[in-house]
Amino acid sequence: MQSPPERDQSEAQPFIQVHKTSKSEDFTMVNDRDGNASSTTTTTTTTTYQYLRYFFLCALCLQNSSYTLLRRFSTGILMEHVSDSSVLIGGELIKLLVSAFMSFFAPSFGIHIGTMPMPDGRLAHLHKLIKTSPKMAVPALVYYCMNRLSFVALRRIDAGTFTVVAQLKTLTTAAFSYLILRKTFSAVRVRSLIYLVCSVIVISEFAATHSTPSRRLVSDALLNADDAGMAASSVFLVGLLAVMTEVTLSGLISVYYQKVLQDDKRNLSAWDRNIQLATFSIILYFPTLHSEGYFAGWTVITVLVSILGALGGLLVAFSMKYTDAILKALATSAAIVLTSVLSWYLLNGPYGIPIAVSSISVVVAIFTYVTDGKLPWANNQNK
Repeated sequence: MQSPPERDQSEAQPFIQVHKTSKSEDFTMVNDRDGNASSTTTTTTTTTYQYLRYFFLCALCLQNSSYTLLRRFSTGILMEHVSDSSVLIGGELIKLLVSAFMSFFAPSFGIHIGTMPMPDGRLAHLHKLIKTSPKMAVPALVYYCMNRLSFVALRRIDAGTFTVVAQLKTLTTAAFSYLILRKTFSAVRVRSLIYLVCSVIVISEFAATHSTPSRRLVSDALLNADDAGMAASSVFLVGLLAVMTEVTLSGLISVYYQKVLQDDKRNLSAWDRNIQLATFSIILYFPTLHSEGYFAGWTVITVLVSILGALGGLLVAFSMKYTDAILKALATSAAIVLTSVLSWYLLNGPYGIPIAVSSISVVVAIFTYVTDGKLPWANNQNK
């Protein structure tokens, strides 16, 4: 499930309150009643903060990998006859309920994770959500298309290839930022994008010639092809085009958030945006859900897919305070490696030296782009 980009970390209200000095990452001492500095409290708080960062790193990685693998297993291997709309709307319902609780009721229980203050009360805040919701209609429609395309892709290409090709969203976001926002990029970032594209091309070519699409899809394609090899290639090509379209829409909607919704980020939390997005998404999914039989044909795998889809959007909101761009890049990189290996080992996906080497190149390209060629640990030592 897609979720709105996070607000700046400085704007989120932390669950654990930590006093900081002028350097945003240096923790100060906490004074007791007699004015004496207490290093124990600071050390404990810092340790807890670091544990939360590692927790969300692992959670983001596992959610990303397992959601892709299970969708591939459900739609591409088992070929379950389940409505895509029912899977997606199930996740949206979960996301809507959790986000509504976190936004409106969690502060009453002392939980302040990414929430916004409500000085005028809950009813006034609800009215503000309704009033500002029209801007979220466009992202909801784009996410609707993206989610549909991801299911189309995972029916036809393996999970590892899907995960790697999906990283081209970095390229599309940069391209739309340059074209629409007139944003410029350093030579280091431009080179990293070139490495990314070249690596994805190598992996796609290897996967296209070594993957085995489902027999049902190949038999359907044979109606319009002369031989089985051409039919298998056409199946893979459709899946590849689907994920390429998805990443193009992802880049476009990221720029939309920066250009159109930038002014609202101080007034609405990620939970509020999730409520608006989930509401519009449910409206969009409902017509096809009704025509395809609601939740008919669901299995345990389907339930897990729906829950993991909702978890993706919720993790973004939960992790705003405790993750940064580098940590997210690390989670993405770990998910690429994990998904590629498990796709080969569990789901008979293609794997070889070209995929292994190119996956490492993708990881390096992502880190280079995020850090702009700088070493993050070197910056920490200089503080």
